Amino acid sequence: VLAAMFALAVFLALFARVTVIDRFAEFGGLSDYSTSERLVHWKNAMFLFERSPWLGASFVETHARFYPHNMFLETLMAIGIPGFLTLCAMLVPVMQTGSRLLFTRHQWVALLLVQQLLSCMFSGSIYFSSQFWGAAVAVLAIDRLLAQQAERSKIEPVATEAVGAH
Repeated sequence: VLAAMFALAVFLALFARVTVIDRFAEFGGLSDYSTSERLVHWKNAMFLFERSPWLGASFVETHARFYPHNMFLETLMAIGIPGFLTLCAMLVPVMQTGSRLLFTRHQWVALLLVQQLLSCMFSGSIYFSSQFWGAAVAVLAIDRLLAQQAERSKIEPVATEAVGAH
């Protein structure tokens, strides 16, 4: 997988003249329209959150009528601090479980969860991130299945009697 990703990066750099360094160098600059728009959405979402931090203000950013492309900012903007704390309370055990799965043969599911979380930080919506929520459920389900398998595979000690005792 890493070799394929490296090959794709080399191909894009050589033939499409697209490099990761160029993309990061343009971040926040006026030449990158999507990045500058996203920064405006984030700023407006924070403004809406500041107007109503406890209850939230709106499900979409009211100036552009769009979501802010960040799960945490959207949660703060839409349902305020209580909703944000609830989201964090749900994410902490999911991420802890995902970190446990990193050391099993199911590590790909944990990596998928991390990828989807990062996606939700820059392009996701809490309401329409079915891939993220699916990855979270998959991590929890696989962890539960592994726990059940471990429980079933425990060998119960056999009672031994002293030799000659009846």
